[in-house]
Amino acid sequence: MSKKKIKRKQQYRKPKERTFKEWWNDQSAKAQKWYEIGAIALAAIIVLLIVWYYAIYDDGSLRVSHDAIVGAQDTWLILEGDKGKNSKYYHVADVTVPEGFVVSAEGLGASSSSLRTDFTFDSETDSDVRLYVAPVSRTVDEMISQVYGSFTSMTAERGAITEVKEAGNGNRYFTYHYAYDDEMENTHYIQSLVYYTPAAQKGRCVLISANVYPETEEGYRDEADLLAIVQKVAAENLTLVKP
Repeated sequence: MSKKKIKRKQQYRKPKERTFKEWWNDQSAKAQKWYEIGAIALAAIIVLLIVWYYAIYDDGSLRVSHDAIVGAQDTWLILEGDKGKNSKYYHVADVTVPEGFVVSAEGLGASSSSLRTDFTFDSETDSDVRLYVAPVSRTVDEMISQVYGSFTSMTAERGAITEVKEAGNGNRYFTYHYAYDDEMENTHYIQSLVYYTPAAQKGRCVLISANVYPETEEGYRDEADLLAIVQKVAAENLTLVKP
């Protein structure tokens, strides 16, 4: 009886990978020359791109040194871009102190740095009124869509909010007021006219709000009066910076 032969599966042998030197030696002299020309051209393009980015390209951002804008003036309204370790800053507008107001020692907005990213002004004649000016990295319409729903919810129980109104030239605003109780059960009242005006730089706008902190509901102001204050600031104290 003959023995049946058993066929063994051959082991897979990975083809030997060619080295660059072996591949290069297989190329003709003419091909090698063209490859060398292409490599030199690619290297030149990369160098030009690096030079363009660091020496020619300007995205409008400001130079920062030791947590301060180089050459910044006290009137500069600065937008902090993508907040984080590598934040960039942009000069969006110049803001001067409105007539009848002084720079507040206590800001409404908190900044991650000592850079001037907002302005707060207190009235010299009415201790209940405060103005706030800040740059925004969104358009007017985008900001209205983002915040209006939140203010509507916030004022639902103990407050009220107006509809969004147009003020010409892309400006839009609304007014809200509400009351809340602190831990000591003291009631506080807040009223604010929120006004967004387009910036000269694409995709940005500036917030100007007139804020009132009366002791009672009777201290709320007419919307027309707050609007007049805000529009005067926009016309006389806000100078937009072009890109």
